[in-house]
Formats: sequence, C-alpha cells, structure tokens
Amino acid sequence: EIAQQKEQELKALQERTEHSLLQHDASFSQNLQETSASSEFQEEYPNPIFRLDLEGNILYLNSKGEELLQSFSTDRVDGFKRLLLHKVKHVESDSRPATLETYIASKYYLLFLVPFAGKGYVNIYMTDITERKEAELALEDSQNFVRNIAHTVPNIIYIYDLEEDRCIYLNEHIHSVLGSNSEDIQAMAGHVFMSLVIPEDLPTLYRHIFKMMYGQGGKVEDEKYIVRDK
Repeated sequence: EIAQQKEQELKALQERTEHSLLQHDASFSQNLQETSASSEFQEEYPNPIFRLDLEGNILYLNSKGEELLQSFSTDRVDGFKRLLLHKVKHVESDSRPATLETYIASKYYLLFLVPFAGKGYVNIYMTDITERKEAELALEDSQNFVRNIAHTVPNIIYIYDLEEDRCIYLNEHIHSVLGSNSEDIQAMAGHVFMSLVIPEDLPTLYRHIFKMMYGQGGKVEDEKYIVRDK
C-alpha cells in the first residue's frame, strides 16, 4: 500500500510538471507571436516610425522612416534628429504618451510619442496629415477673408438660418447704423430682423422668408423694409 501510494504521488507530480511545462511553452509561443506581430506592424505601418534614446540617437526606424531620412541631406538629417529630440523632451519627464504636430520637409505630421522610461527610449509614430492640415488652413484663411470683408463693409450684414429659425451672424455695424448694443441683440433671442422690422412690413418679411425657403437655389431675392433705430 505504501509503494502504491508513493507511485500515485509520483504520477501526480509528473502530471503537474508536464502541465507546467505545457503552460510555459504556450506562454513562450504567445510572446513570440506578439513580438513578431509587433515587428510586422512597425514595418507595415504606412508612415515613419522612429525609436530615439534620450540623447537623440536613433535606435530603430522602419522602412518608411528610412525613406524619409534618405530624402534629407546630411545637414538636414542632423537637424531632423535635433527636432525629434526636442519633441522627446516633452514626454521625458511625464512618461505618458503625447500627441504633437510638426512641419517637416514641406509636410505636416502628427507625432504620437510613446515613452518607455524604464528602457530609456521613446517610440515616435508619424502620420502624414498634410492634406487635412492644408484644408484646415485654407478654411481658416477663407474665414478670415470673409470676416475682414464683414468688418470693412459699412453696412449691416445679417445671416439668418431658416431651418433653425434664428440669427447666426450679425456684424458690429448694427450698432453704428441702428444704435443697437449687445444687450439689445441678446433680448431679441435670435430673431433680430423680425424684432427690428416695423409691423407694417412683417408680411413682406414673411413672404421673403417663404421665397428663400422654397424658391430656386442660388437665386437672389431683393426686398425693402423699414426698420426701427434706437
């Protein structure tokens, strides 16, 4: 009976050992796959990836990063490294990922910086956002141009959203022409023009609004109203 008991204990120990080894092998295989997938991701990433130490040395770059460096002259490569190091300083003390924008070689890039404080380096994932950034800048220029015109024209410019039934823009000349201040405008609760037009001209205003809502798109409709000044 003692021999049989020892044999069972030995068998149980062997099974536990085999199970532990199988778990170790599975864990090792999974880690290997994850490392491989990470490496594949870095190489397949369609934009540059750089790994910099805290001295500004490039420890790793993917194929797109190599293409970017090869497009620079020797002097520009040094300047590019200094630029990346400057960006790295933003996350060096924080140890949390950060997102920054920068302009490099006539292109706008979004930089996603992932620091590894314990390992002494930072991964920089670059995404080309030139098309989006240029669209944003063009829109901003257009808005500034329209805003400058609105300030320059010595007349009241009034924009009314028909669907929302409210005023969405009114330039400052309403004060110089009609004497209305910001408190007066606020009291009109978004219905500035309806509040200013004399009662006798309100039917004309309503017909005008109807034409604008159901008329031909792009057609200019001219109307004359009498409005109250202050």
